[in-house]
Amino acid sequence: TLIIMMSRFIIVLLCAILDVSYSGFQRQSKSSLDRPGEPWSSSVMPSFGNMTKEVYVVKVGSTVYIPCIVFNIGDKAVSWVRKRDIHILTIGIYTYTKDQRFQSLHDEGSNEWLLKVQGARKNDSGWYDCQINTEPKMSMPFQMIVLDSQAKISGPSELHVRSGSVVNLTCKVYDTLEPPNYILWLHDGAQLDSSDRGGISIITEVPIHLTRIYISNVQLADSGNYTCAPSNAASDSVMVHILQEEQPAAMQPRSFSIPYKPLYTPLMSCLLLLYQFVSTA
Repeated sequence: TLIIMMSRFIIVLLCAILDVSYSGFQRQSKSSLDRPGEPWSSSVMPSFGNMTKEVYVVKVGSTVYIPCIVFNIGDKAVSWVRKRDIHILTIGIYTYTKDQRFQSLHDEGSNEWLLKVQGARKNDSGWYDCQINTEPKMSMPFQMIVLDSQAKISGPSELHVRSGSVVNLTCKVYDTLEPPNYILWLHDGAQLDSSDRGGISIITEVPIHLTRIYISNVQLADSGNYTCAPSNAASDSVMVHILQEEQPAAMQPRSFSIPYKPLYTPLMSCLLLLYQFVSTA
């Protein structure tokens, strides 16, 4: 009986020791996670949030905001890097480029890190990385496409047209985020329409990306600068020169005189001598 009691006591004591040791291990593990500077557990490593958009298409001159969502940043830092030249633009909220158009925006306690690009330029197009300085580095790529919307009139920049013929100009709008609300045709800065004079026809395709103007029976007054001006793109112009028809030669007067030429010529002398020789033979 004594041996059984001692065995039970030893078993209870061992269980108590194991329970105390396990509780102490749990408390130590939790405190090590809570203290900054301690090794990170894989469960709390920084991670990127789901991005609803990875490609940003904008117009020249606009301001762009590219968001990067980062969870569990801890003591790590978020950087924005331009990929084409591996140029660090920002680290945290500080800008590390001479181009002050680039800026990182972040509110304390937020998971969002914004890359702001003010006055976007055509050469800003390309890939940008949102990076976390873990080892190895974590990155999330974003693409920015900057469109320089431009109207283009087909053909040469100068036209020479004979009076009385037809001028036909075609204009197309390139690289727009959306169709222009309108496209105007201007002649020396004044808007053209079919009511200005007879013989003008303007045809615009839907959606509005292409327009044509026909001007029939052009005259000298139709010479000048013709401009295609969309509502949301840079305009284009051509110079039209109207050439007058060649004037007919001036008519001769009714009375005219024949200039005097002597009838006696060397040829006549030869013929007379030949006649005389034949007659005497």
